[in-house]
Amino acid sequence: MAGGKVIDVDHIGVSVSDMAQARRFFEALGAEVTPDYLYDDPKIAKIVGIDGVQNRICLATLHGKNFELLQYVQPVGQQANNHRPCDPGHLHIALQVENIEGMTERMREHGFEPANPVQHNPTGSPLSANYCYGFDGLVFELIELEAS
Repeated sequence: MAGGKVIDVDHIGVSVSDMAQARRFFEALGAEVTPDYLYDDPKIAKIVGIDGVQNRICLATLHGKNFELLQYVQPVGQQANNHRPCDPGHLHIALQVENIEGMTERMREHGFEPANPVQHNPTGSPLSANYCYGFDGLVFELIELEAS
């Protein structure tokens, strides 16, 4: 059996079509967002497996979780991910929030439409949740835990 073990999650990478839009969105969520810069070191091509890659990159940190925002300059991306939650490869980011109704409205103001009204106690558990769909196929799930 091979060795090694996961000791932590370093970051979550999100490829975006518009860095300014992505930065504004994460800032609206309360993330600390670093300035973006052009990363064109040839070593990145070996990491991602794409020759001649160049991207704009920044880091958005939200409650100690790092999101690496990447806008590829070369090669230009093809299309946004339009997977449905039931499709293989679908990915969503779940955020625990306070005032889920208010956060749902904030998401809407930034271009993320809820799939449905907030679902309260959907599984009989003390939580409320909903999915919000936005730019580039990015999906956020909002979860609010009821106080016990």
